[in-house]
Formats: sequence, structure tokens, C-alpha cells
Amino acid sequence: MDWVRSIWKKERKSVAYLIGLYSLFFLILKICYPTPYYHVDSYGYILCSIKNTIGGYRPFGYSFILRTLYDVCSEPGFVTFFQYLLHALSGTFLLLFVKFKFPPKRDWIFYFFSFLFMASPSLLYLTQWIMSDSIFISLTHLWLLTLLILLFYSKNGKLFLFILFIHTGILFFLYFIRHAGLVFPVLTAGIFILKYRWKGLLIWPLCFAVIFFNSFWAKQMNKKTYGIEIGSGFGGWLKANNALAVIPYIEDKPEDFRNLASQNIYRYAKEYPDSVYQIKHVILANFMWSQKSPLYDHFNDVEKNRLDGISEIALWKETGRENDEFANELILKHPFLFFQKFIVPNTLRIFYHGGVQNFYSLKHDYSHLNHFHEIEEWCKLNENTREEIDIYGIYFNDPYFKWANLLKWIFIFVSIVGFFFSRKFNEWSLQQKYIFITILVFNMFYLGGLAVVVPIIPRFLLVAHGSHLIALYMMLNSFFKDNNK
Repeated sequence: MDWVRSIWKKERKSVAYLIGLYSLFFLILKICYPTPYYHVDSYGYILCSIKNTIGGYRPFGYSFILRTLYDVCSEPGFVTFFQYLLHALSGTFLLLFVKFKFPPKRDWIFYFFSFLFMASPSLLYLTQWIMSDSIFISLTHLWLLTLLILLFYSKNGKLFLFILFIHTGILFFLYFIRHAGLVFPVLTAGIFILKYRWKGLLIWPLCFAVIFFNSFWAKQMNKKTYGIEIGSGFGGWLKANNALAVIPYIEDKPEDFRNLASQNIYRYAKEYPDSVYQIKHVILANFMWSQKSPLYDHFNDVEKNRLDGISEIALWKETGRENDEFANELILKHPFLFFQKFIVPNTLRIFYHGGVQNFYSLKHDYSHLNHFHEIEEWCKLNENTREEIDIYGIYFNDPYFKWANLLKWIFIFVSIVGFFFSRKFNEWSLQQKYIFITILVFNMFYLGGLAVVVPIIPRFLLVAHGSHLIALYMMLNSFFKDNNK
């Protein structure tokens, strides 16, 4: 652990700066949001925590964390405190490691970029939200940190095994908390191949064991609770929602589909006007959640004909399998059209997203929040809970938010082009190159995976926010002359 002592000895000033700034932001957050904020989905997580069971839609990981924290302290504010603490620690460790590997040519460069890294209103806000987003982002930072340590300290056997144990736990919890965590074991395996060539294959069994174990566990929990052995409750519904974007542009016949369920879904889909399948409706996942959609029409048909008393969630999962088969066949029939009508516009939302509906601004009436009687005591809700000013919700959908995101990406692209044309990349050490390449690979796979699989909303993009600023710091820092030499 010599490198840890080395960092601490050299970086006391930076540590004090980071801790002080994170402490200041925490005080500001507590003034703006003295009580936790709840999304409609928050109540699903909390209800699963109370009942100690999977909810049917999402993994059990965040509910497990809520249950564990509630056993320690029954105040909901303790959850947001823990989320902020994990957010601050993961950010601090990652920033210090990057500074250790990329010493700033000017001290202000590191302080400026670390300020931008920490000062994101969106990331700070999510720490006060009873949702899995903040913990997922913090685990992503820790995933990147431990992965880099594994890449650069493989010759230190004890340190390597210790960090590998931590990294494996992070991979487990990433997938345990969000289905998007599936990409991280694959990324770890792929980056090990880039670094170690054929020796990198040695970590593949471990990475895929994490995927298998999580998937197996989720299936068994669903089977025990709902009688349906299935991992994700969203998969088929979400894929079918995305695939429906091609409906106005095709003239297939129902009998062109292989099974009766797919024929039925397609028949219902063609009965709706083409205007229903605009990209804005697909992005909002209307066909998953609207009670009037071809997917729900099929669901209602199946429900009417079932006589076994199956629960609604179990039936939702079962029809999800049929939706998955329908979507796969529809996409395979029209791959280029699917690329044009869903993947392209969805990808563009990474760079200039359209905001989100007011549903996500959290300005709900109290009557909406008090939906589940079982969780009223857990949340300690009262009529004044929603009286606070939701600063984040006010600005989240404003045009400046969209333009700021677009300008950020323009700046990133210009910086990357200028950086490579200047041949500064060739001046870096091999370790520095691997850090940069790892960040590029992570962004390509994570953001690319989002564009293909899930309608993009802004909070999904925040997972990559920290890596963007680290990459910018690396590139812009290289243009300065080193005053320390």
C-alpha cells in the first residue's frame, strides 16, 4: 500500500479541498432539500424493502440497501446521508487517483475540474432522492477506480487480489441494483483483454459468474414470489415498446409472424393511428405504461382468458416474454428501419436530450405520494412534505439545460480532435494511455448500450458525467507546460 501512503503524503491539500467542498455542497443540499425526495418508483423500492421481496419490475439491490440502512436508523434522511457520503467518498478517491497518475501542470487545473466534477446539480440532487441512481453512479466511480488499480498494479499480488475482491463485489452490486449493471462485467472482461491480451481471459470466468449468479438469483426470487422464472421484469415490454417505432412504415400482415401472440400484438398495433408511434411517445415508454396501447390490449386479452388466478405482476412478466419474441421478430424483419426510427433519434438524445416529463420533476400532490399505505410510516410523510421549493425540478426541463448538454458535447468533441491532431497522446506514459482508453471504451459501450436498449432520459446519462470531466482534465492538462519541472 505504498502508493496509498504516497498519495496521502503528497495530496493533503487536495484532500482538504475535496472534503471541504463536498461538505459545503452537503450543507447547501440540506437547506434546499431538508427532507428526502420521492419518485413514484421510490415507493416500489420501499415496499419491497418492507416485505423483503423482489418487486417484479426492478432488481432487489436498492431495496436491500434501504432495508439494511433502516435497521441501523429508521429516519429516511439517513438514507440520503449515506447516499451522499458514498457519492463523496467515491468521487474523492477517483479524483485523487487520476491526479496521482496525471499530475496537473498547474494546480488550478485540478481544482477547477474537480469542482466541475463535484458541482453537478443533477448528481448532487440525486443523492437526496430515494432512488437507486445515486448509489449506482457512486458504484460506477468505484468500478472505474478499482479497475484502473487492477490494470496498473497486477505485479503486486496481495494488492491485486484485495482489489479484485472489492471489484467483484462492485460488479455484483451494480447488476444487483440496476439491470444496466449487466454491461460492467462485460466491460471489465473486455478491458482486461486489451491490457493483458490472452492472459486477460483469466478474469472472464469471474465476470460471467457474477452475471450468472445475479441472473439466477433474480429468477429464483421471481419464481418464489410470482411463480415465473424470469430475470428482468422490463426486458420484453421495453424492447417491444422500442420496436413499435417502425409500425407506421411497414405493411406486414399478422400471419407473417410465427406465433399467435405476436400476430395478436401486431394486429392491435396496426389498429392505432400512425401518430401514436412518434419517437416522443416511444421515448416516454408510453406503450409500457399506458393502459391504452397494443401491448396492454394483448395483456388484457390474455388476462381475460386466464382461469388460474395468476397475479397481475406474474402475468405482466409472462406477457413480457411474448413481447420479447414479438420485438425480436419485428426488429429482425426491419433492422435498418429500426436503426433509423429508434436507434438514431435515441442516440441523438445523448447529445441534445429533450428533457423529461413533469412526472420526473417530483412536484406531485401529497395524494400521489401516499399511494401505498404500508410505506406511509416508513417515509414519515405529512401534508407539508411537498411544500419545499424543488429547485432542480424547476430548471430540469428548461431550454438552458438542453443547450448546456449540447455545448458540453461540442466542447468534448473539439477537445478530442485537437488533442489527437496535436499528437499529445504520444507524449503520455503507457499507464496514462490505458486510463484514457478505458474511459473511451466505457463511454462507447455504456452510452451505446443505452441508445440501443432503453429510451434515454437525462438521469441515465449522469453515470458517465464524471468520466467526461476526467477525460477533459487529462486532455487539457497536457497542453500546459509543466511548471513543476
